[in-house]
Amino acid sequence: MGAPSRFWWVVVAVALATGVLTSPANAAIRPDPTRAAQDKPAGYGDGCHLGQRATTPKACVYGDKSARRTITLVGDSKARQWLPTLDRYGKAEKWRIVAHTKSACSFTQADVAPAGSTKRYTSCLAWNDKVLRRLRTDKPRIVVVALYNKDARASARARTDAERRTAMVKGLRSSWRSLTRAGSRVVVLNSTPYIGTPYADHPTWQAADCVAAHRSYAGTCDVPAAAALQSHAVWTDAERSRVLHGLRRVSLVDLNPRLCSAQTCPVVIGETLIYRDNHHLTATAARSLYPALRDQLAPLLR
Repeated sequence: MGAPSRFWWVVVAVALATGVLTSPANAAIRPDPTRAAQDKPAGYGDGCHLGQRATTPKACVYGDKSARRTITLVGDSKARQWLPTLDRYGKAEKWRIVAHTKSACSFTQADVAPAGSTKRYTSCLAWNDKVLRRLRTDKPRIVVVALYNKDARASARARTDAERRTAMVKGLRSSWRSLTRAGSRVVVLNSTPYIGTPYADHPTWQAADCVAAHRSYAGTCDVPAAAALQSHAVWTDAERSRVLHGLRRVSLVDLNPRLCSAQTCPVVIGETLIYRDNHHLTATAARSLYPALRDQLAPLLR
């Protein structure tokens, strides 16, 4: 094998090792970018992912339904996006997966607001109280949480962004501490990159729209990591230390290094379209992250 061939194998090996490999030209991208919005986790069509008016928890079971060990997934749509990953994990590793999710409702004791509002999300607060009581009774081995927004926007006492963020941290820690005292371990999944609509020539485009228009070179649609990882609920290292400080049996798992390099967050990795809108993973992408999640959960379970 000549020197040029060896060079390209080194490039590919490095990309695979980091988990970031942008799609080659003319790849068979999955899911089809024109149908990405339909590549959702289970629960949207059967009432298992609750709407914004609902207050009564609905537990739906996935994974290995006959398993004796339970992992419970709790939170908003950013938690729900991980269901395909956990479902695959449960079936492979013999865990029962129970999901409690509600639209735009973070699992917290803080005063949160519905999307696009600053008013108290009263149905979310009621749902949170009921779910917390149920989990304290059920005592699942693991509770996996994720959230979209790290600000308590409806808090009457919080006027600045810093105060709203502090209020949310206090509310999150209160919920997590209640679960660990009941005997569960809490795993916080860092929020996935926020891609937004960064395509200046097409301000209404989302990632899948850009890929649909540039199938021959999807790298055109990639987003700088500095922007994608600095918004909404992506925890920085400093915030991570603050939110986890002093909490026992609470761990943060960050799979974003599998989705972004130091410079770029690709919207296509290998042949997989990563985003179904501007911040939710496609179900296909979520399933593909099972090995990475398995490897990070293994030491926590020991």
